[in-house]
Amino acid sequence: MSIGYFTDKEHRPTKKEISTVLGRTSPLWDDILRFISVSYGLDGEFIFYARKYGWCRRYRKSGKALTTLFPAKDHFVAQVVLNPAQTEKAFEAALSEETIGVIKEAKPLHDGRWLQIKVKNKNTLKDVKELLLIKRKPVKR
Repeated sequence: MSIGYFTDKEHRPTKKEISTVLGRTSPLWDDILRFISVSYGLDGEFIFYARKYGWCRRYRKSGKALTTLFPAKDHFVAQVVLNPAQTEKAFEAALSEETIGVIKEAKPLHDGRWLQIKVKNKNTLKDVKELLLIKRKPVKR
């Protein structure tokens, strides 16, 4: 099963195609892109991740991942990897039960927990922003 929607490596989707697939969640996509740009000074790169995941917007700084966003039908998936200390902070944060459940279900690996969070509404988007703030402090301007 695919996580993202655009799984054809030969076809790089346009902004219009992404917006159409995201449907009513397109404003949430725009919101998270703006949040990352303003908070971290990152524009990210649009890459083909893998056949199972498809095209995505990846955000990295100094070789370290912040998040990867996968557009999908009527939602998008935010991939956030939290190390053990960040995971503990996430459990203490004011996150929704749904997001806490995703964290609990994610298997702890040597590099942390790989979270795949489906963003379908403003509450989940708020949780993703909070997780990014836990993962990395915003840049000072």
